[in-house]
Amino acid sequence: MSRKKVYASVEIADREVRLAILEVFEGRINVLRVERVACQGVVDQKIVDEVKVVQALRDALNHAQAALGFRIERVLLAIPSVNVRRTSQRAHIQIEDGTKSIRLFHIQQGYSKVIQKKLGDDVELVNTNRISYRVNDEVFDKMPIDEECEDFYMDVDLLYADKTTIYSYVRCIEQANLEILDLCLDSYAIAQESAVQVKSEERNVVQLDLEANHCVLSLFADGKLMSCANLEKGYNSFIEELKTKYDLTDDVCFRLLQNIFTADEEDAGDVIVYIEQQEDRRVEISSKELMETCLPKIRSWIDEVNKACEPIIKQKKTLYVLTGKGSRYRSHEIVHETIQQRC
Repeated sequence: MSRKKVYASVEIADREVRLAILEVFEGRINVLRVERVACQGVVDQKIVDEVKVVQALRDALNHAQAALGFRIERVLLAIPSVNVRRTSQRAHIQIEDGTKSIRLFHIQQGYSKVIQKKLGDDVELVNTNRISYRVNDEVFDKMPIDEECEDFYMDVDLLYADKTTIYSYVRCIEQANLEILDLCLDSYAIAQESAVQVKSEERNVVQLDLEANHCVLSLFADGKLMSCANLEKGYNSFIEELKTKYDLTDDVCFRLLQNIFTADEEDAGDVIVYIEQQEDRRVEISSKELMETCLPKIRSWIDEVNKACEPIIKQKKTLYVLTGKGSRYRSHEIVHETIQQRC
C-alpha cells in the first residue's frame, strides 16, 4: 500500500516569505497549504535583516501548523540563482567484482567521484543538472542497472551557487528551529515543475522568473540549465510611477495590474476602475490612465529582456516561459505577445 508523504518547502523571496506544504500520494501531488508572509529583510536577493526574515518564517510556520494540525520540522529550501556556475564531469567506472553487470553501488561510486570537484571558494555544489551513461557505446538517460559490460562512463552536469548566499539563507532556516531536508536552486526547481527542462530538449528555453525587485533569466538547452543572469528590474518598476503619482500602496498597485490592467487601447477607456478616499484628496483612476502610466515601463523592461536574449535567439529557435509572482499580472499578456514576436 502506498504511503502518504508530506513535504514543506520554503522560498525567501522579494518582500515576502513563502511556505508551501504538499502531500504526495500514489504519484500525485496535492497542495495542502500555502502561506505568504510580508517581509522586508531581503534586498537584491541578499538577506539584510536576519531578524525580520526569521520572524516571517516563524509566522508562516505558526499559521500553517494551526491550520493543518501537525508540526513542521523539516523543509526543502529554494536558493536564489546568484552566481550560478556549471561544470561537466566524466567518471570512468570499471566493474571489477566479476559480475560484468552494472549495480547501483557502481553508479554511486561514480557519482561520489564527480561531486568532489570544486569550482572555487565562493561557490558550493547545489544540484545535479543531468546525468547520462555511456555503456558499450550506447547512451542512457536512465540508470542502466543490470546492463552487461566491463566498464562504463558517467557524464554528470553539476550546478553550483553562491556560497555566501547559501549560508545566509540556511542560517535563517536554522534560527527558525527548522531542519533542512534538501537545497535546490529556485530556477532549477521552477523548471522541474513547469516542464521547462523537458521542453529544452527540442529548442532553447529562456525562463523569466519575475519578482518584485529583480528578474532571473535562466537559459535551458538540451535538457540542462546552462546559465542564469539577473535583471535588476522586477514588476515594481512597472508600478513605481503609479505609486508616486497617486500615493498608492504596493498591494493596491499589484491588484490593479493583476486584475484590471489592459494594453489594448480600445479596451482602455475613460471608465473609472479604482477609487480611493485619502486624507487630503480623492483618487480616481481610469483604465486609460492605468495603461498610460504602466505600459511604457513594461515595454522598457521587455526591451531589456530582448536585448539580453538577442544572441540566444539568433542561434536557435527559442521559447520564453514567464514565471514568478509577476506572471500573475494581466500585463504578462503583453510581455508574452511582444517577446514572442522576436522568437
